[in-house]
Amino acid sequence: MSDTPPESTVNNDFQIELASLLNKHGLDNNANTPDYVLARYLVRQLDNFRESTDERETWFGVKLRPGMVKPK
Repeated sequence: MSDTPPESTVNNDFQIELASLLNKHGLDNNANTPDYVLARYLVRQLDNFRESTDERETWFGVKLRPGMVKPK
């Protein structure tokens, strides 16, 4: 496994829109954190989740696709 994180699969437009949505609903104020910082954090969490599911698939030896149910 590489020490450098993989590129994000989330595009920059999504991060900008997410920051705007967080700001619109005042969630940045509730967290006392700028909207763009929260958006970047959430995008990194999505990337971490994708990386973890990739590792899980490697461990199970299967490649799951969206909507696919693991056979019993």
